[in-house]
Amino acid sequence: MKNKAIIIIVIVGVLIAAIVATVVVINLNSNKIIDSPVVKAINDNSNLPVKYMSARDGANLNLSGYERLNNFMSVDYKNSSISFSYYGYPNDESDYYLGEVELLDNKFNILGVTIGDDMNSAISKISKYGFKLDNENRNNNFVATLTNGDYTIKLNADSRNYDGNESNPKITSIKLRANSEYLGNRVY
Repeated sequence: MKNKAIIIIVIVGVLIAAIVATVVVINLNSNKIIDSPVVKAINDNSNLPVKYMSARDGANLNLSGYERLNNFMSVDYKNSSISFSYYGYPNDESDYYLGEVELLDNKFNILGVTIGDDMNSAISKISKYGFKLDNENRNNNFVATLTNGDYTIKLNADSRNYDGNESNPKITSIKLRANSEYLGNRVY
């Protein structure tokens, strides 16, 4: 009897240890964020509702105020202030990370830049974090694309009300994107 009790205690102990280890591993994976100085700078200097380049299952985000958009290659959410997409990074067959954020109003900012800011001052702010202006001809300041390695920030300004004399139009949309490689070998 005593040997059976010890065996049962050992089995229960092993099961408990396995459950604890599984919970710890799931928790570590779900809170995973891509380790990059650019991602750290974005997360430390932006007020987004979820950490940029965080694992999809680790978002810990109340999605009740967001509409889920159906896409084959990503999991997308949107409300009146922000749109964001989780997709495979660094390629489409990798784990899903928050790879794209688009600001739709001035509630949130990326690197201190938000909707309504002046284009030139926004470019200056973003450049402080190592982003380089990528497009030589900015089409009268209406679009500016800044890159830092695999990360791109696109600023759009309102060209409808542009009178030709305005040297610094206001930003109407901001999109931050991690460039993920499409492998194309999935069957949908």
